[in-house]
Amino acid sequence: MGSIRERLGLALRAPLDRMQLPGTRIVVERLLAGSNGTIEAKLATGVRMRLDLGDRIQRLEAFRAYERRELSLVRSLLRPGDVVIDVGAHVGYYALHAARRVGPSGEVHAFEPVGANAARLRENIELNGFRNVVVNECAAGASAGRARFGVVKIEGESGWSSLLVAGRETADDIEIDVVTLDDYVVSASLPTVSFIKIDVQGNELDVLRGAASLLERFGPDVMCEAEVYWLEATGRSPAELLGFMRGLGYRAWGVPARGPAALVRGDELPSLNLFFTKRSTLERGESA
Repeated sequence: MGSIRERLGLALRAPLDRMQLPGTRIVVERLLAGSNGTIEAKLATGVRMRLDLGDRIQRLEAFRAYERRELSLVRSLLRPGDVVIDVGAHVGYYALHAARRVGPSGEVHAFEPVGANAARLRENIELNGFRNVVVNECAAGASAGRARFGVVKIEGESGWSSLLVAGRETADDIEIDVVTLDDYVVSASLPTVSFIKIDVQGNELDVLRGAASLLERFGPDVMCEAEVYWLEATGRSPAELLGFMRGLGYRAWGVPARGPAALVRGDELPSLNLFFTKRSTLERGESA
């Protein structure tokens, strides 16, 4: 961590975090593009992460510029003792924050099929001294089995690996196990599920379909990436994703870059990430 740009970025991290400026992400991406090396960052929440500055998402996480509004909402929804499932855990951004919020009486079950990401996730769990996180080095989907998974070769984009890119020139294929969350809940003897986060590059609907029973039984809140590009690349549409969740009694909330979270009225996606809840608001504790 020696360049002038990187030292400047670290110096600006705390004031940028306090100001909560909408353009923080752009500032970080432009200031630190081309950086490299690994740093140990303490985030504003107290969570510690060892992060690769050469990776775009990890660089944003290190400088507190990654999905700040979503993280704040997730943290507000979690309580001590909750059981959380993180599908597409990457290096642990959400899993670690969830582990801190639910505490020793709660549990976090993380799914990350990319070996390098899973290794960094375990490293970050150990860095924080958490004993309430289970790492599953596999994918979740609509049905259990084996599948070809594409590990992207695009430098700085470790979060783009997915089932979707298997067979492409930009990825190295590996064979992975795929489980359904419904089966996992039974095999892991989970008494309940309070919250699910899903970010799997277009295969979110398959994960949800493989979790239909637990969604009906436990009614957990869900944060789900719903990027139109990835959905369409897998032959899905926003209407299909929203229709599936609404059929289970869920309301969909968008989180725009500015302003309050808004109920999704039609099939247009107002933001990259959606929150689904069976309650009438995103405030934890209110009955439907």
